[in-house]
Amino acid sequence: LYRHQHCFILKTPNKQLPVFEASFITNKISNTMSAQARMLATIGTLPVPLFGSLHTASAFTCAKSKMIPRMAGWAVPLSVGGMWFVWPAVDDGWKISVGIMADPEAGKAAA
Repeated sequence: LYRHQHCFILKTPNKQLPVFEASFITNKISNTMSAQARMLATIGTLPVPLFGSLHTASAFTCAKSKMIPRMAGWAVPLSVGGMWFVWPAVDDGWKISVGIMADPEAGKAAA
């Protein structure tokens, strides 16, 4: 058994069999990862409106998403306030089609 570059060579009477070393396999995996990292870096340079690149947009989104737990207490009051202004503007025909409101014409036809 002797070492030759990235593997060990096992000498037998008839032939030499390569026995690969773990570091050689690890190098292959790390080369694959570096290719993946290069691909992600290339994707990060894709243009995104208002931000310039995908990397900048994702960094902004990650930074702003850290504020979500602090703002969670405002979810219910903002929803109630929004519905206070929006609900009167919703058409009765839509409310009937969704099933939130009873159809007044169906009640007249049944009577």
